[in-house]
Amino acid sequence: MIYSKIWILISIGIIILLLVLSFFSFKPKFIFPVSKLSPIRYRSTKVFYRGIVVSIILLPLEMGFVSSKSVIVDKPLPVQIILDVSLSMSAYDINPSRFSAAKTSLAELIRRLDGYDVSLITFSGIPFVAVPFSHDTQAVLAHVEKMSLSDFPPVKEFLGTALGDALLLGVKNLQSVVSPSSLPWIILLITDGDSNEWYDPAQVTTLLQKLWIPVFALGIGNNNYLIWYDQRNQPISTSLNTSLLQQIATQTSGAFSRGLTTQDIDQFFQSLLTNIKAHESSHIAYTYWHLDTFLLTLCFLSLIGLLGLRITSLQIILRKK
Repeated sequence: MIYSKIWILISIGIIILLLVLSFFSFKPKFIFPVSKLSPIRYRSTKVFYRGIVVSIILLPLEMGFVSSKSVIVDKPLPVQIILDVSLSMSAYDINPSRFSAAKTSLAELIRRLDGYDVSLITFSGIPFVAVPFSHDTQAVLAHVEKMSLSDFPPVKEFLGTALGDALLLGVKNLQSVVSPSSLPWIILLITDGDSNEWYDPAQVTTLLQKLWIPVFALGIGNNNYLIWYDQRNQPISTSLNTSLLQQIATQTSGAFSRGLTTQDIDQFFQSLLTNIKAHESSHIAYTYWHLDTFLLTLCFLSLIGLLGLRITSLQIILRKK
């Protein structure tokens, strides 16, 4: 049985007080002695002494009793979401648009990831950490729901598809909150384009393999879908590199899917949610009711009771004189 050093010191202090009180009991000049107490007061004194003794013995044990228990679900998997916000995401081959359909399904996924550590990166020509990792999924959800393509104007930094840079930023963002020894982790990539800026995604995929970071890639929309005509009246169409996304997903032990309809997107997210939930574990958490406060209260009330009995008994004797 393990005793607490702090409570042992407290008990020693109480014993010293008890010894002082006992010393006073046999010195009539200080406090009325026990031998002069009435039978009722004498029995009360014995009760108070017993209360002190019990407290001194039990306090160092730090005794506690289970008052309640609950099941705690551990959600160890950080989810890094990488969302393409390039102009091609405004295409209408998915109703009401690629971006709107992806955003609606993504919001539902985040809502069902309540309690998970989630972050959002948006990218086109340059990737940005839109929402840092947070267990407050409601904050992430609020950002996704209010997000619009109008937030990303058609200026230079929002043109193109920097797929490799986005994945690399996702890796750095994951490493800022999770150490390699705390696997697993996951990246969800949502895009409708082909990498045409900066880092080669194939090189980044090698890094993802080494770090055991699976990428679940969703290719949005039809390939070669006409979006608009440029200033020279040349057609501009979407260009989805499905083979690249398949390569990234396969080599990182993730999964790839095409999202041609809202049902396809919902089905992919449902499958991903099942995969994420499979990493959950649970344990029972106990809430204890500790005796420390009760025993301290009992001890000090007993001390006060002993002092009170001596003083009141002395007052009675003095009145009789």
